[in-house]
Amino acid sequence: MDNLSNCQFYCLNLNDENKKYDMINRFNNLGIDVKFYFGVDNNDKRLNRSNNKYSKRQLSMLYGHLDILYHFYHKTDKKFAIICEDDIHIHQDIKNILHKIIIDFINFIFCKCITTNI
Repeated sequence: MDNLSNCQFYCLNLNDENKKYDMINRFNNLGIDVKFYFGVDNNDKRLNRSNNKYSKRQLSMLYGHLDILYHFYHKTDKKFAIICEDDIHIHQDIKNILHKIIIDFINFIFCKCITTNI
């Protein structure tokens, strides 16, 4: 299985051009295609659901992650997604260890389902 072709990388960036530029360079240096998502607009009606416990920025990030998941599920044919924010460091050997990451993830989900009787 070619893990890189079966995996879509996403990066959530709340319109910070400097961080976006840094992340583009990081992914390009590793030869990985990444899709950027800019979170939800301040005028998005979902942000009005706030009960003042969370700021609009926090809700924008939350809905940004949910929108990325929606995009991945409904608009790609990839089997896996890696979703990050614009302030992470990417392991230099990610392409070679991606298979192990995917296997570990599958094993974790499988074990979790068995131990919780799902």
